[in-house]
Amino acid sequence: MNALVQGAGRGIGLALVAELVARGGGQVVATQRGESPALATLRDQAGDSVKLIQLELTCEASIAQAASRVREHVSCSRRSGQPSSCCRSLTA
Repeated sequence: MNALVQGAGRGIGLALVAELVARGGGQVVATQRGESPALATLRDQAGDSVKLIQLELTCEASIAQAASRVREHVSCSRRSGQPSSCCRSLTA
């Protein structure tokens, strides 16, 4: 299962990323407002299964850049090559 966790730099978001990594089997895209040493350590331990993205929700440019980075890391295509219904907004 792939997951996107917003606010993963600390607290519940960080704990959720840790749980998803422990369960394994998918990609975790974790957003953070600033640098989080704890999240960086978790990413280093998890390897390629965790991708970190900077995201400031009060800044439209940051949102657009984060959306672009999510597209780079998450495959939204079915076998037909068409975006799945859950990903159409990312590919529009």
